[in-house]
Amino acid sequence: MSNAHADWQLLCRQGLEFFGRVTANLSHEMKNCLAIMNEQTYLLKELLEMEAQGRRQEPGRIQDLAGKIIERIQETDRVIKRLNTFAHSADEESRVLEAGQLLELVAQLYRRLAALKGLELELETPPASLTLTANPFFLEAALFACLDAVCQAGEPGRGPIRLWVEEGSDEVRFWVGGAQPGELEPGSGPAPGILQVLGARLESREDALGLELPRGS
Repeated sequence: MSNAHADWQLLCRQGLEFFGRVTANLSHEMKNCLAIMNEQTYLLKELLEMEAQGRRQEPGRIQDLAGKIIERIQETDRVIKRLNTFAHSADEESRVLEAGQLLELVAQLYRRLAALKGLELELETPPASLTLTANPFFLEAALFACLDAVCQAGEPGRGPIRLWVEEGSDEVRFWVGGAQPGELEPGSGPAPGILQVLGARLESREDALGLELPRGS
């Protein structure tokens, strides 16, 4: 077995682990939405049954409950759209990407996991003109790993985890701030194979972990 083949085996396993973690997280979000909708629907059904039996109900209560069910349906639809967008990131080996849209998607994919740690994410959206050419799936995996590393070191009450992008002449730098580099676990962040595929490098500074990539053609 060649080293190149072994590297690709490792890269495939890391990619599958990332895909599994994201889809499991999104499925938890959908399950939570469905559970809440189930409770609200049963409550609405009970109120309507009491109304049918001649026990007058406050119209505002029924309207409020129906509105909450609609909001939860809309939230579930947004989760499904995120899942669909994420799944299609594996369609092409490389394509032109809008940096802000990509960073926003990764933030949305990770937001629930950050909330479980008591942390909030704060996204600074770059201009729509800031683009780069890269493998979308592995770039998402690399940014997700950066977020994971910083959030693991972050503590509730120390402020939000910030995400932003800086534009260079030939490169783009994605930054995740909120933990000192010295607080990061050894070896945390994107796996070397993923960095190699992207032609990226990891950078630490006093207040953030960065991912630098060439802008490409």
